[in-house]
Amino acid sequence: MESAALGAALMAVGPTATATAGAGGLAALALAPCAALVPVALALWAWSQSDDKSRRAATSIRKVWLGYKQRREFLKLREERARAEDDWDMWLMDFKESRHRARFSVGKEVGGGATSTVFEAFMCCGRRVALKVFHRKHTFSFNNEKQALQRVGAHPHIIRLLESFEDPQEDGLVLEFCNRGSLYELYLSCDRYRMEEIIVSKIVSQVVLALQHLVACGIEHRDVKPENILLDDGGDAGDEVPLVKLADFGWASAEPGPIPPSGVGTLWYAPPELNPPVVGVDMRFATGGGKSDMWSVGIITYLLLIGHSPFHLAVEEDEVMLLAAKGQVDTQTEVWNELSFVAKSFMMKLIRPDPVQRLSPSDALEVQFLKTCRPGIGSIGERGQESFFLDRSGGRQLL
Repeated sequence: MESAALGAALMAVGPTATATAGAGGLAALALAPCAALVPVALALWAWSQSDDKSRRAATSIRKVWLGYKQRREFLKLREERARAEDDWDMWLMDFKESRHRARFSVGKEVGGGATSTVFEAFMCCGRRVALKVFHRKHTFSFNNEKQALQRVGAHPHIIRLLESFEDPQEDGLVLEFCNRGSLYELYLSCDRYRMEEIIVSKIVSQVVLALQHLVACGIEHRDVKPENILLDDGGDAGDEVPLVKLADFGWASAEPGPIPPSGVGTLWYAPPELNPPVVGVDMRFATGGGKSDMWSVGIITYLLLIGHSPFHLAVEEDEVMLLAAKGQVDTQTEVWNELSFVAKSFMMKLIRPDPVQRLSPSDALEVQFLKTCRPGIGSIGERGQESFFLDRSGGRQLL
């Protein structure tokens, strides 16, 4: 009776399984196709469990095998449909790219970060631009930066938004191109990573002018650092000081709001009120008025004059946040004693934990360290270039 149950079960699953079981026994099963192993295994299990109800067991195995085949056919059909949908999305993306990217001749990569990559590109009219492509769709950084730059408008020390576009797989911003790199690159090229006070004052003065304009527009940058300060031709030619432009508004904010648990901006340049809470230190400070950005200006000034961060003694991130929360700047370095009083006073009036005690952009421009260097720095309209923002609807708005 048991052999009859086995024979009926094997006949139910097809000739392949029957031949396999008869010719080589269990050892030959390892050589059978994967599709045949499942029903054969089920047949052997049914045979071992069977009694005089072999016909019912064989019928059950046949139903299982048919269900298995139907499942495979369903998955194959679903895969074909998904492939067809992907082909459609690819075609649609190519069509969209032909409308947007076909207007640009994309060159080398000139920058980027975790959320975007910046390319040198040329428009059909021959204008050199920076094409900032975001890695994912509908990101906070893209929408935030686009809205902030639209609100800021035109200013000689802020990067100009010329155009934006949205494709099925990426969003992009078309920005004016700065051909002298970033302030961080200039810093690395200096002897002992230090600059002269007059050079630093002229560079920092331009940054503060940009922040003054942001305050007037109700915007706070919240990520001012050397990597986000771009350099271009057209500055003070006598001292070879480049024209400075503030860029990367991904963290910009128009209204004070809750700070994410991980903080905002870049740790080494962020003020205490934008960092995660520090145990044992009261940091219930209000933000706004450009005071958070002015902390970053103080850190950058120290970096360019001294050659390292004021918190360079910290090893862990928690130590950096603690030193920032307490306003403990390293003034014991030998270079600090070589600086002028006005330079040291300017930095110490900015690197203060309480934003209320920091200089505002307008107040900083009246400090002697910056006030004496402002003549010769570009003003609005100096370069006489027409710039515009082109929105999705095709409307053209002069900046």
